[in-house]
Amino acid sequence: MNEIAGMLVSALGQGFIYAPMALGVFLTFSILKTPDLTVEGSFVFGMTACVVVTIAGHPILGLVAGTLAGAAAGLCTGLLQTKLKIEPILSGILTMTGLYTVNYAILGGQSNRYLQYEAKNSLGVTVNKPADTVYKIFQRAFGKDMSSGMTAFLLTMIIVIVTCAVLVTFFRTRNGMAIIATGDNEEMVRSSSINADVSRIGGVMISNAFVAFSGALLCQYQKYADLNCGNGMLVMGLAR
Repeated sequence: MNEIAGMLVSALGQGFIYAPMALGVFLTFSILKTPDLTVEGSFVFGMTACVVVTIAGHPILGLVAGTLAGAAAGLCTGLLQTKLKIEPILSGILTMTGLYTVNYAILGGQSNRYLQYEAKNSLGVTVNKPADTVYKIFQRAFGKDMSSGMTAFLLTMIIVIVTCAVLVTFFRTRNGMAIIATGDNEEMVRSSSINADVSRIGGVMISNAFVAFSGALLCQYQKYADLNCGNGMLVMGLAR
């Protein structure tokens, strides 16, 4: 029974990790009515940005860096759509393809990278030590008597709930409602003196920021980043 409970907690924890990614896909496909294929690139971009900053000793900033990396990817896609008038599907493909090279360079020319750094032990021998993550910090502070799976589940659930609350609050603001209106009727938005291009770019940026944030969380959860982790993310997000 304990093994079944552990498997259930682990499955729920991983499900919560992918929740921001599903929200990001929902934002572009359902609210903006725009098919955005940047997802598979921005998801890995969030992972690679996170792994570099986390190894440097800043796990919380690693999540922030991953989120900002996704927003930058969304900015590129949004500019291709609005300024260069490239079709949304092709814009996403171009950004996703370009990000593969960027992610490969961030990982140091290798396909994956683990959350570990080199240090010398008491004998002066260089060894690999695991880098700190937000999950380890949370367990040391609040979950000393709980299993690592349970603490990871609780922290991920808290992060996702806060993230969803921030997103709901944003869409009740003027800028958030402008993004919703742009997806419903762009011509009406333009006739109302609202910059539809800015709203569309902002929506795509927020969408990919959520996707990359999900990738950054997964990176710290599984303790490594891999170039192939983005394969199938778009289908998974649509399914959720």
